[in-house]
Amino acid sequence: MPVEMALGCARSRRFFKSDGRLRRIPGLNYWPLKKVLSEKYKFNDKEANAFTEFLLPMLRMDPNKRATAEQMLKHPWLTMEADYDTKMTPEQ
Repeated sequence: MPVEMALGCARSRRFFKSDGRLRRIPGLNYWPLKKVLSEKYKFNDKEANAFTEFLLPMLRMDPNKRATAEQMLKHPWLTMEADYDTKMTPEQ
């Protein structure tokens, strides 16, 4: 999160340190979305890449840079051919 965004509200000091890091969660580690999809949810690489490219524009912190619903409706992921190759067992 950009420091100016983390520290930009009246109660920000309650949640963030002066350098923008979270105050009560010192060991928070970044886990890229593609790795979450691949490692935790067992997406194949093609599906993980495509879904990541679809989701990330909607998840941008800065609302001015975030994708609009109209832009997302034109995203190629919505019309791409499915290539599911799940590695999960039926009981999962």
